[in-house]
Amino acid sequence: MKSAADIGVQTNRLSNAAAGNPGRQARINSIGGAMYRNLSRLNYARNGSVYQQYSRSARQGRSGGLGLSNG
Repeated sequence: MKSAADIGVQTNRLSNAAAGNPGRQARINSIGGAMYRNLSRLNYARNGSVYQQYSRSARQGRSGGLGLSNG
């Protein structure tokens, strides 16, 4: 199962690849958002606020260096 960190990295990579193409960018963002929401439902009980803190900073593009443990 993908961790929040994996999804963040993957979404960022796709976003960079789609830079300059707004339609593709929007589609990638919505896919990334759906993956985060799914992960949130599955992991919420285990990760709680750590997950929310991670996903919020990832959306703002600061996904590196949070030291999230993906137990």
